Amino acid sequence: MKKIVIASDSFKGSVSSADVAQSAREGILRVFPECEVICLPIADGGEGMLDVLIMATNGQEVPISAHDPLMRWRNTY
Repeated sequence: MKKIVIASDSFKGSVSSADVAQSAREGILRVFPECEVICLPIADGGEGMLDVLIMATNGQEVPISAHDPLMRWRNTY
């Protein structure tokens, strides 16, 4: 049996790394339906990093309030 590992990053501002991996997986399985495909969304520390970390750890976003560097209150969601 063939095995393919897809380690994909996002396409800035348009497609998440998980969506890139899933699209590649679907294309591979059309050509090689017996193939085992493992999807590993990744991020280089930029946009999409939070989504990859949440997915990898089965985590969740938690809204908080905190000071920014100029001591202004910011709400995050």
